[in-house]
This record gives sequence, structure tokens and C-alpha cells, in this order.
Amino acid sequence: MKLSKRQQDVYDCINRYRQMNEISPSVADIAKELGLARTTINSYVDLLITKGRVSKLSGIPRSLKTIKPAV
Repeated sequence: MKLSKRQQDVYDCINRYRQMNEISPSVADIAKELGLARTTINSYVDLLITKGRVSKLSGIPRSLKTIKPAV
């Protein structure tokens, strides 16, 4: 499923943060990097989860992981 530009920005931000810091970003980290509100980031993360591009463990902070799309 194709991502919108903003969804791709959030997806890329998660990947970059994990590569640079070896842990997943918090919603606040993503919001700060992209200059968006946390509620907006939560909406994008939920969409990415629905599209199967991101996973997270319920109740576990910093558990966001990106999933590569199937070819």
C-alpha cells in the first residue's frame, strides 16, 4: 500500500532514529523532528500500523518498528 508524503516522512523518521540511536523513537521524538503535534503523529502511526508498515507493542514505550513492504 502506497504511503502519503507525510506517512512516508513519519516512517523514514522512525527508521533514521532507530539507526542513529539503536532504540525506537517516542511519539514526542518524532513530533519534535517533524514539527508536528503528538496527536498528529499518533494518527500517522495508527495509519502506518493499519497499513502494515509499522508495528508496536501495546503498553511498551519505544517499541515502534518499521516493516518493509512486501514486493
